[in-house]
Amino acid sequence: MTSNHTPSPFLQGHFAALHQAMGAEHGDKLPPQKPAVLKQQPLSDPARALCQEYAAALARFSASAQAEALRERLSCAKSNEDLARSLFDAFASDDFARTRQLAEEYSLRDDFGLQSLTLGADVEVAFLFGIQGNISIGLPITTLRDFDTAVLCVSGMVSGGIDETAFVGVTGGVWSVTPEGLSGWSVTGQAYAGFEGEVVVQGGLSISLFPPDVLGWGVLLSLGGGEGGGADVGISYGVVFPWDAPRVYQPRARNYMIINSITCNKASEMGKDEVYLMFTIDNDLVYRYPTHGQFSMGDNSSWGVGRSIYFNDNVKVQLFDNDTGNNDSLGQTTYQASNFQSQVTVSGSSGKYTLDAVLEPMYINWDNPKHINNVDSTIQSPAACAFNDALYVFWRGATNNWIYCSPSTDGEQWPNGHTINNVDSTDLSPAAVAFQGQLFVFWQGGNKGLYWSASSDGKTWPPGTPIRQETTPYTPTPCVFDNRLYVFWVANDSSKRLIYSIFDPSTGSWSNNAPVNSTDEAISSVSACVFKDELYLFHVNTSNQTRFTASASNSWPGSSPTGATILATLVSACTAQGGIVLGQNDPQYWPMGYSPVLCTASRIDKWGALAAVGNVKMLMQSGPALVTYQKTPYLFYADTNERLLFCKAKP
Repeated sequence: MTSNHTPSPFLQGHFAALHQAMGAEHGDKLPPQKPAVLKQQPLSDPARALCQEYAAALARFSASAQAEALRERLSCAKSNEDLARSLFDAFASDDFARTRQLAEEYSLRDDFGLQSLTLGADVEVAFLFGIQGNISIGLPITTLRDFDTAVLCVSGMVSGGIDETAFVGVTGGVWSVTPEGLSGWSVTGQAYAGFEGEVVVQGGLSISLFPPDVLGWGVLLSLGGGEGGGADVGISYGVVFPWDAPRVYQPRARNYMIINSITCNKASEMGKDEVYLMFTIDNDLVYRYPTHGQFSMGDNSSWGVGRSIYFNDNVKVQLFDNDTGNNDSLGQTTYQASNFQSQVTVSGSSGKYTLDAVLEPMYINWDNPKHINNVDSTIQSPAACAFNDALYVFWRGATNNWIYCSPSTDGEQWPNGHTINNVDSTDLSPAAVAFQGQLFVFWQGGNKGLYWSASSDGKTWPPGTPIRQETTPYTPTPCVFDNRLYVFWVANDSSKRLIYSIFDPSTGSWSNNAPVNSTDEAISSVSACVFKDELYLFHVNTSNQTRFTASASNSWPGSSPTGATILATLVSACTAQGGIVLGQNDPQYWPMGYSPVLCTASRIDKWGALAAVGNVKMLMQSGPALVTYQKTPYLFYADTNERLLFCKAKP
């Protein structure tokens, strides 16, 4: 069954919510195992007669103009009432008159065994994942003509091979449970046959595991596709809700935020709270999340919410404990676009919860790591820089202190590294930047002095030159801003202040040093990048917190936290894809002999939760190096075998 219409954004939102509910509502409980053969449920004679008539009615309806009218209405639906009215009106058509009549007659018989009937549309929805699903209206058989008794049923399963969103069929069902019982995990397979017409008949749907004391069954009649895919046994998940339930679709607005996670510091009662949230957008529209169900949370547990919210000025978020007959408040907060707070702790009913959110988030997905070649290694953090259409990597040798480099012209393969010259060396990591047609390298040399060397071709490097008489305990950091070359370092004294100097290309000399400000101190190298016409500086303070400050005029205010909650010793930053990407190590893993690489990104000055880059195991006490090459972020690091690797952001 083909159609020019596609499910409306509002309807697609239900399937996105369904995907979240599969994990959120029941925590770590798993779906049922797929049985090899479904046990066929006995059908009474009146139930079989109703199924046969309903199958024939579905065939008539699917071939009529009414079916296309239904798809058109579902493609324009902007509310649950739109969805329910569209399906109810379709079921009220003449095609199903005999079905309604038989159901009402047979409902008076003791041997009937059925309590509800559904009519719906099968859809395929292409997100980052695919959903093979169904939107139906459910009605008690005793009130098939009463719209107020209807509920909406959304069901589906994650499926591969779906690359476009479309309507794929119509579906009817008769069930041994009331419409409200058609929720939870269910198993579907070919169990009944022999009905007239080209109708795939599937049975055994609604074997419900949640709650475990409900065991429902029914006959699913699918025409032109549908869940389960013919004779195969399949597993799907369903939710049921009144058509006047909370909305799902959000109109687009000026600002966009994501609630990344909620952490339970203390549950409001013994055991666990059944947590859901309500959010109010700009003092107007109210939404519930999860749209269906809740998430069980005990002390020190975390819920990876992932709820996106579009708003103009503010969003009020309220947490609740879903207790039978009484939903206790767990606290509330209001996010303001003008003063957005990434982490907020709320409390209520003796419970205490922390929300982690991000405004205007970015997400970087990384390819699997690869070695830059089969030879090179280091015992420190690498450095990287784009120059003359090539991507250069610099490092300190693993078995000596020489400074090595290797250029790649495709960002995939690097030749074996070579020393920049036979003079310069460092105990730490080098750093690099391109400026006015030259590639500059910086390092900490003898007596902790700051040194630099510049090459016009990336091959020939003169011996290093000290930057005045400056010293530092860490690697200096260069950055080009407003056509000027800056170098930043940490003072080699107890103040640990951030210091900078500016290069004069006409004389090849550096300006007198100046403090970044009078407050910030660091325990490792600074990282710097340019974003929105400001020079951003990132550092790790003496409390191992990652902080930043920014200025357009060499006047940096005291730093602010990035929002990252995981402690670090080294941080790296680069500008990419309209925002800033941050990477850091995680010393909590050092007792296990390695550190993961953690990353986050944002298009504003608020960074969200850090996420580990794949299964990367980085050399202890080293850090990642981030750089953008041909508009793509790259991440370089040394693994626990001291080998040099890189990860490339996926398109």
